[in-house]
Amino acid sequence: MASKQQAGIIYRTSLPLTAGKYSLRISLTHPINAHQQALFFDIVETAHVFEVLPNATAKFRTRVYLPHTLNIKVS
Repeated sequence: MASKQQAGIIYRTSLPLTAGKYSLRISLTHPINAHQQALFFDIVETAHVFEVLPNATAKFRTRVYLPHTLNIKVS
């Protein structure tokens, strides 16, 4: 990106979480080796805090593929 440009990123996924309090950590990285090493440009340790309320009708699986979307807008 050029100097003074900004990027907005929207990341959406479904999280099969049990009831409790959670926080998200966000890292801006560039991979060096696939799934092994990366250069870290920025880290936000507690980017968002949220709570999942109990749901008596939900069924949780230990392994599941969760599709996600990523939208980036540079201005």
